[in-house]
Amino acid sequence: MTITSTSIPADQRLRFTPTEIRVAERLVAGQSNAEAAAALGMQPETFKSHLSKIGEKVQVPSSRPARAHAILMSGQVPPPATSANRPPLTEDDRLLLTAAAEHSTTEGIAQAVSASPKTVRRKLAALVTSTGADNLTHLVGLSHYWGYLGPGQSLAATDENRAEHD
Repeated sequence: MTITSTSIPADQRLRFTPTEIRVAERLVAGQSNAEAAAALGMQPETFKSHLSKIGEKVQVPSSRPARAHAILMSGQVPPPATSANRPPLTEDDRLLLTAAAEHSTTEGIAQAVSASPKTVRRKLAALVTSTGADNLTHLVGLSHYWGYLGPGQSLAATDENRAEHD
């Protein structure tokens, strides 16, 4: 007896629909749900529903910055372009940025960079301001464009780079 699977292959299940791509582009550009929904001509709840579905596909159910990073790492959406010059970031800034992109909670970020949650919030706010980003999600998107985040860039890689320079 031959059993034929009718399930959809994983690569197709994880592929974004055209609408999800438009939603993801707005997320990685740092737009709020209300702004993005209005720009796309949909209700905020519909936009939020698409974001949830995208989160399931990239396995990041919460945290807009971490979800934006996972979306960009999937290669299905390009990072937002900018005319702003690539800002210089210290190794500590890059470590913090990478942790914010890879962890869904302030506590997780704090643990990754060995700092208190209060310090993490303060430093992330300063980093957003100093780079000219609109918010942390936007900074994650721009950081992919600038090459601070992306394939080959991870917390482990940042730690290895730091060890090489110590």
